[in-house]
Amino acid sequence: FQPDIVITIRDWWMDSWLEKAAYRHCFKWITMPTVDGEPQKQEWIDTYKTTDKLLTYSHWGKALLERQSNKQLKVEAVASPCPDLEIFRPSDDKKKLRTSMGLKEDLFIIQSVMRNQPRKLYPDIMKVFAKYLKKCEDKGLHDLASKSFLYFHTTYPDLGWNLPVELRKHKLSHKVLFTYMCDACSAVYPSFFNGESCVCKNCGQPSARLPNTAMGIDRPTLAKIMSVPDLYIQYSICEGFGMPINDAKACGIPIMAVEYSAMTEQAHNGGGIGLPVQRFFQEPVGQTNQLRAFPDNEIASQKLFDFAIAPQEYRDNLGREARACVERFYNWDRCAKIWESVLDGTEVPAHDKTWLSPPKIIQPVTQIPNGMDNAQFVHWCYTNILKCPQDINTHVAQKTIELLNVGFETAQAGDGRPIRMPVDRNRVLQNMFGLLQYK
Repeated sequence: FQPDIVITIRDWWMDSWLEKAAYRHCFKWITMPTVDGEPQKQEWIDTYKTTDKLLTYSHWGKALLERQSNKQLKVEAVASPCPDLEIFRPSDDKKKLRTSMGLKEDLFIIQSVMRNQPRKLYPDIMKVFAKYLKKCEDKGLHDLASKSFLYFHTTYPDLGWNLPVELRKHKLSHKVLFTYMCDACSAVYPSFFNGESCVCKNCGQPSARLPNTAMGIDRPTLAKIMSVPDLYIQYSICEGFGMPINDAKACGIPIMAVEYSAMTEQAHNGGGIGLPVQRFFQEPVGQTNQLRAFPDNEIASQKLFDFAIAPQEYRDNLGREARACVERFYNWDRCAKIWESVLDGTEVPAHDKTWLSPPKIIQPVTQIPNGMDNAQFVHWCYTNILKCPQDINTHVAQKTIELLNVGFETAQAGDGRPIRMPVDRNRVLQNMFGLLQYK
């Protein structure tokens, strides 16, 4: 394709190869990675330093990248994704909408729209809701407790939680609604959990199921579902952005979100209520090595209760703030102008300087000096073989020095036994010349 500009809007591991691509000198690279926790791995930071322009999903992500890199990274812009404001909009008549879905008009509904995966804290939402119900009963608000329901738009089974087990554990099978959809008649409706597949209440065929990431419902139908609740809650250990939060706001629904990662600003920039972190835990190095947040369940249940008993005027005003927030900060016209500015401001060389330029054949120095220590040897390789002295201080170069110093790297045999793979200068030279040959 001989592109002038390559744009990537994905996680680091999908695109890190571009940093070492043989044709990297032929195109400008603009990336907007998902920044959902801290600290960022050093190899990620090193890769972002090689890009031509860097954007982020959130202001939280921008601040983190610039702070962790000691200002060596300059984030060009924050181009947050947006809801479709024409589809996701406040319902003209919420009572009528609920009735059309088979729900009573006067219910108090708390909704969450998240994939059933480990970082989405579905069991904890149930704990919070159970605590909230107890607070209602303890205060003598039996009618409020009986009218309060959770609504999960998610699926089972999936990568995360055993939802029916969690429902039974917290005695909430009669208090949690799920979205079901029918493959036979296309009906979509809320229902208590009725198995991963069941008989459709509309057509009577055994073809109703929970929606999933491969076969879900369309956006207009989702917008109706997201206009049903009184409150939306995002309860997860981290978010690169957490797009359903703004979908809910666009529908005029107040939101609660954990005060960590991108959720921080969404909880506080209009129509939101922040949920404090009770403690952090760190993922192992084989995953992200980042801090992840466990929200405070007790405080969250109290905030649910406070919201439920708050005057309707307060709740309505918060809903209007939520809609105004997305109209101002998260509309696609604004996002498009940001990208337009970034692209127009990217200087692209003529093709005779890039794709149509003569081949760049690297002539390595092959006479290796004696008497170098491992650090000097690796520095020499980057400077004289790869001709990339600017990469000497990257994570990969420093890791190479470390492996030479210990003489091995750890790996696993086919049966799972830990093994040591020898690392010496000959192996490093083979890797260097292999990369050189590729380029």
